[in-house]
Amino acid sequence: MDADATDDTGRAADPCEGDDAGGTAEPGDAKRSVATLFGSTAGVYDSVVPFFATFGRTLVAEAGPRLGDRVLDVCCGRGACLLPAAEAVGPMGSVLGVDLAAEMIAALADETAGMPQVEVAVMDAETLDVPDAAFDVVLCGFGIFFLPSPERALAEWRRVLRPGGTVAVSTFVTGGGFPWTASVVRGILPAHASRAASAPLGRAEAVRAALADAGFADVRSTAIERRFLFADLDAVVAWHGTHGGRAFLDRFDPGQLAAFRASATRHLDAGHRAPEGGYELRQGIEVTLASRP
Repeated sequence: MDADATDDTGRAADPCEGDDAGGTAEPGDAKRSVATLFGSTAGVYDSVVPFFATFGRTLVAEAGPRLGDRVLDVCCGRGACLLPAAEAVGPMGSVLGVDLAAEMIAALADETAGMPQVEVAVMDAETLDVPDAAFDVVLCGFGIFFLPSPERALAEWRRVLRPGGTVAVSTFVTGGGFPWTASVVRGILPAHASRAASAPLGRAEAVRAALADAGFADVRSTAIERRFLFADLDAVVAWHGTHGGRAFLDRFDPGQLAAFRASATRHLDAGHRAPEGGYELRQGIEVTLASRP
């Protein structure tokens, strides 16, 4: 990763995470910013390569929900974790997916209309409108670093988990996506890059400490890497528009977009050429698990 591709908290200011979602804004403003940004991607989310779907299946496999379990998927988006969780628990189980982006929830509701074990709702991860001890598993795929008050969220997740239940969280090892993107964007839109959000739980070690502080037990993390293949530069650029990278792409004028494409081409040709053609991305994540005593 480029040396300047993180902010002063050590958080990757990366487009997969969305680099315009917080900063010094009030918590309510930060939440609205995140909901608006990801709501704008709902129609194309994860549509170029199955990045989030791949890691969603990974998170669910590590969490290990069983037939008949009750699962809560926090920051569910378009269902990267929810869909494999619904398959795992079967028709006798249940999965509730919650997200602040109403457009994501509407799209996911349409997609899961024929799945009786699935319910989705617009809901705040820090203020869950569900009963105590209602779930066997709580999932959060690449969402914990967006939360303005993660300690409130973890207290809520502990409240809604049954004793012995599992919480499973995914975070990026460095940044999400191509490691040079943040520095390239900073060179083109320095004002935009300077608003990178401070995310105290952007790394697995911080998540582990926070889970322990919140009263969870048996906290542990597993490092995982997956490979993704892009056909060409156009696919790479389009992919950035299908997640938090849309925040900078939408601000580019034609000249800035051309500059981004030129710089991206240099980086891709230098470090991401795939043997079978096109470009590859090797992404590392960490899955952190814990249980409620």
